[in-house]
Amino acid sequence: MGYWLYDELKEIDKNYPDPDFAFKGSTNWIHSLALLCDSSHLSHEALEIFYSKVRTDNPYNKNNIILSMENLLLCIHNYKFLEQNKFSEYINIPIRSAIISWYYCNYYAIKAMNMAVSGQNSETHSKTAKVYKSNILLPQLIPEPFNYEFDSLIKEDIEEKCLEYKSTSSFKNNWYPTNINQAKISYWAYLKGTANGEYKQALLDIKKTKEFKELGKNNFRSKIAQELRDKCLNKKSVNFLNLAFRYRGKANYRDSIYLSYDCRNMIYETHYDDVLENYQKDLAKTAKKILELSLFLVKRKSKKDDWNKFIEDVEINNSVNFKFTEILNDST
Repeated sequence: MGYWLYDELKEIDKNYPDPDFAFKGSTNWIHSLALLCDSSHLSHEALEIFYSKVRTDNPYNKNNIILSMENLLLCIHNYKFLEQNKFSEYINIPIRSAIISWYYCNYYAIKAMNMAVSGQNSETHSKTAKVYKSNILLPQLIPEPFNYEFDSLIKEDIEEKCLEYKSTSSFKNNWYPTNINQAKISYWAYLKGTANGEYKQALLDIKKTKEFKELGKNNFRSKIAQELRDKCLNKKSVNFLNLAFRYRGKANYRDSIYLSYDCRNMIYETHYDDVLENYQKDLAKTAKKILELSLFLVKRKSKKDDWNKFIEDVEINNSVNFKFTEILNDST
């Protein structure tokens, strides 16, 4: 019988995503992120040093810290779902739900950081990404690869920044990465793809503005239209949270069918089972790392008494059997 539903969808939309491409798009990038999370500068000891520069604010804003801790608790819940399922059989796990939990682990971790640093409680995904840039990226409060970004969507700026990460080997972006260098190539390819999508949307948005309409143009071929375009694109950026939001879309939108099927006969991946076994672990590993970074930052911004009370309360009253020693060697 084959894959009846997929075949029917393909009849409706001839441009329906190719299963091989969609599968690799789901697994390759998260594995590249997982490989980068094994870097020595992200070890617990290295992070202790990295965050030692962060100080509690004076005057101390306890409300900001409490709201930050609320986001940490939500982050912990999403992390524990991934951690508890990372060794389960792929076909027995609601993988689409796992990706959504992965996304919200990242989202709440970054919201916790934002709240601890400035008290800015952004309510949308795009605003949270913008606040992440101003609160965390610009002050250099998070290490690689979570600080990778394009700080402009001007085409030339994107290409220039990609030059140092372009492969000088035979490694292709759609291959499964197996080392740090390949992981960086894969990561930046995904970042560039996300930026290109944001670039296309930005051009459509610019054409709707009053400033563009006043030019009397319908494209960007003229110098004056290009100047307006670049002025607008220079204000836009793409960072890790934008990537995570795009990745979440795989669970909700057009790629979701490949995450609902057991699609081993639909793709050309010869190590399908190995890739899927790693996939569960990669989701959990990368979620754990962003939680660890957030815990380090919020801990440094908190007064010791508040932090200890938070630790005690969550360990006694959380509903997911979480202990802070899972993440931090010294949780007090």
